[in-house]
Order: sequence, then structure tokens, then C-alpha cells
Amino acid sequence: MACVFANRLLSSILLAGMPYFAHAQTPPPIIDMHVHAEPVALAGPSVFCAPYEVMPVANSGAEAPAAVMEWMTKPDCENLVTMPADDAEQTLQLLAIMERRNVISVVGGDAGLIAEWTARAPGRWLKGIPSSMDVRKPEVIAELRRRHAAGELDVIAEVATQYEGVAPDDPSLEPLWALAEELDVPVGIHVGTGPPGAPYFAFPQYRGRLHSPLAMEEVVMRHPKLRVWLMHAGWPMLDDLLVTLYTHPQIHVDIGAIAVGFPKPSFYRYLQAIVDAGFIDRVMFGSDMFFAPEMQERAIQVVEEAPFLDEAHKRAIFYDNAARFLRFDEDRIQSHHQGQK
Repeated sequence: MACVFANRLLSSILLAGMPYFAHAQTPPPIIDMHVHAEPVALAGPSVFCAPYEVMPVANSGAEAPAAVMEWMTKPDCENLVTMPADDAEQTLQLLAIMERRNVISVVGGDAGLIAEWTARAPGRWLKGIPSSMDVRKPEVIAELRRRHAAGELDVIAEVATQYEGVAPDDPSLEPLWALAEELDVPVGIHVGTGPPGAPYFAFPQYRGRLHSPLAMEEVVMRHPKLRVWLMHAGWPMLDDLLVTLYTHPQIHVDIGAIAVGFPKPSFYRYLQAIVDAGFIDRVMFGSDMFFAPEMQERAIQVVEEAPFLDEAHKRAIFYDNAARFLRFDEDRIQSHHQGQK
């Protein structure tokens, strides 16, 4: 109870101080390409480490579900993320971080939470879709068209068909790619890591081979005007990612989840390889924040502390690449730098 009170008090202090600090000094803007609006109750008994230090281990596939659940509820780490007590606390914590850090976020998920967040911090959001939305259905394609016409759709993200065992170049996704190209709406698709042991506890169709970014090749060749980014950057398929980026200059990535979900040396090696190969201008910041706003803060810190990134690299990842990819005009860019949304 004392912890809950302390969290609420801290959030209240941060929110109360927002106007003063925003006036006193506006930090450089950050675009988070990967935020989820999900009710805290859905987390159930799960707790999170950021980063994780070890992955689950089982002696057989039959024992894997129990091993994964143990890992999810009792992880072995010293970096536990503070979970908000409820949705109200989640809102306070997230908006405080976004205001203090000058963050603009791509968000998808629960309609009620998104309405609350956008009402309390208008201008800080780019509206996406819930990752649970089945974009293979004709009625969903029609709904996306309606939302776009109504100004309620900035990006189509997160497309999470990997959890259903569906690759980006599967024929069932062709209507989605055609719509996105027609409307010129960017698409963010899950290509990369999900939770370890995913097919053993919740997603029986999930397969590791679908981490490969090479499955995007035929999609972008069929749709030359498409803007697409790979959420989770195809981790850990580094060679597949590098050849995809080399062959298709329009493909971008975000670093959601991988920036905080793995031991820092592992993530740094992956990111440095991308940067060293000359693809710094295709990397966009993402936190994959869900349930716990502290994930966003920790993801920001991981990039800030990367010893191989200079300040120009950091600004490219945090803001410049996404601003270009999203086609923000100069007035909008200037307003973000001034702390105006």
C-alpha cells in the first residue's frame, strides 16, 4: 500500500510540475513508434524485467509451458519494472514521462484508454490499431478505410499476424498492403521477437522462422509506394535484416521490446551491427510499452547510454528518422522541438 501511495504521489508531483518544467526547458523531442494501450488488469500475475538476464529453460516441450509461466511470474532478475496499481495510475505515470521527455507516441489498443490519454495530452499521439485486430478480414479492411476517412488512423500498427503463424507475404494480407499503399498510410508489422516459448503457452501457431525480414521482399516489390517498418527489427535474424535493408532502402525498423527485453550487451551488439553497416537512418525508437510506463523510460535510457552512438546517431533514432518517415512538415517538427504538440 505504501508503494502504491508513493507511486501516486510521485506521479502527482510530476504532473503538477509539468507547465513549469515545459516552460523552463524543453528537451529534444522523441517519437516512440511502439506503444500499447492495455488495461493493467490484463497483465494478471505477470511481472517484467528490463532487461531480462536469463531466458526460461525446460527439459522437454511438455515441461515448457510451466517453465515459461514460472519465468513470466517469478523472473530471476534485479531489474523489475514497477507495475502501476490500476489504469488511472498507468495514465498518470505514462503522461508524466511523455511530458518530461517530450515524447510523441504511436499508440494502439484499448479504445477507452486511448480516448483518455488523447483527451489529457492532445497532440502527443499518432493513432494506430490494436495488435489483436485481424487485418485479414474484409470487414476490418473496410473499418480501416472508414477510420482513415474520419481522421482516426495515422498508422496501421501493430500488425501482429506473426502470432497466428502468418508471414508478411501471405496472400491473406494482400488486401491490407494494397489499402495501405492506396491511402499512403504507414504500416508497422511485428517481425521479430515475441515472448520466449510463445507457442507453448498462448500462441500455438507462432514460429521462430517468421522473425526473418526477408518475408517482406515480395510485399515491397509488389507495392512500390508502401511505407513499412519492422517492429522489433527482425531480432535476432541480423544477417537477414542487413540484406533486407541493403536490398530495399525504403524498409525501416523500430527497436521496440529488444531495447529492454534482452541483456544490454546482446541488444547493443545487434544495434551496433545495424549502425556499423550504414543503416543508422532507418532505425526508429520504440519502447513496446504495455502496462508499465517505466518501460518507455528505460528504453530511452538504454539508447542514451549506448557507448557507440554519438549525439547525431541518438537524435536520428529518437526523432529525425521517424519524422522523415512519417512525413512531418517543418512546422510540425519545429513545434515538437518547442514542446508544442
